[in-house]
Amino acid sequence: MIESVISLLSPLFASAHVRWGIGGSVLLAHHGLVEHPNDVDLLFHPEDFAVAERILKKFGEQQPSQDKGVFLTRRFEEYTIGSVELDLIVDFKIQHTAGVFSFIFDETAVTEQVSFGGQRYPFMHLEDWYVFYLLMPGRESKVRLLEDYWQSHPLDAPERLKTALAASMPDSIRQRIEHTYRYAQ
Repeated sequence: MIESVISLLSPLFASAHVRWGIGGSVLLAHHGLVEHPNDVDLLFHPEDFAVAERILKKFGEQQPSQDKGVFLTRRFEEYTIGSVELDLIVDFKIQHTAGVFSFIFDETAVTEQVSFGGQRYPFMHLEDWYVFYLLMPGRESKVRLLEDYWQSHPLDAPERLKTALAASMPDSIRQRIEHTYRYAQ
């Protein structure tokens, strides 16, 4: 069902020139790290979010906003299409003990355009989601999945970790990223 929703949205976003990326558990599933994604996390370029949301409103039902917790994201909207939950995210920010981590969605945020059935799907970098998961409470299992994965697979974009290290973050997370950067290459 998730694949059919992404297949529905992808050509619509493409024809509207929406810059977007697929992350979260769908990204993990794409790399064989999980079998069943929980939901669909879609990040958007800030200038394209309004267009993406108009597209979503034609097919999905917007869900009531929930408490954002540690997230200081400018826009976070939840939709459902059938039984599939989608999180739409713009200007992703995570508050932590050392400050706020901000993710800029730009032309480098998408690592690959994977083609299925003649359509292209923009997947984000695992390295970015590793940093996100480290900063999000309750995501240790996903952090470990990625660290285990990199024991037998090289980092695709080590520069993403190096860039993240320049941001404000707790020392324990910085040390973990540095360790992964050094040993997973």
